Amino acid sequence: MRKAMGDVQQFRKDMHAALESYEQALGLFRQVGSKLGEANCYLAQGGIALQEEDYPEALRLHYKAYQLYQQIQDRYSQAHLLHSRSFIYEAINEQQRAIQDVEKALTIAQSLNIPEVDLLQERLDELRGDSS
Repeated sequence: MRKAMGDVQQFRKDMHAALESYEQALGLFRQVGSKLGEANCYLAQGGIALQEEDYPEALRLHYKAYQLYQQIQDRYSQAHLLHSRSFIYEAINEQQRAIQDVEKALTIAQSLNIPEVDLLQERLDELRGDSS
């Protein structure tokens, strides 16, 4: 519930309230042992940090989320996170890292046969400067 509240608050651009809700949700997910819930909170907090151009914090939170997604073997969420993290790397002029993240995300998406394959391919082409 707290995570959902944070999502709504973030949508409404009330970032301070969203961060508070995500932090409360994080505590609850830890209490019940939900690594997926924890990871989703870190990813959401990282998204806010990205919007606020706090790139070191965004990377830190994305890294924590990615570790948890790996632990629980949630490959779909790993792909989503890698795609999101590519925007952080692009913003801090680490183009090669952005490309590597999208390549990894694309490989996962292809193996899972999910619809995001086309979106990821477009993102990769954009990062590489391909106009095809």
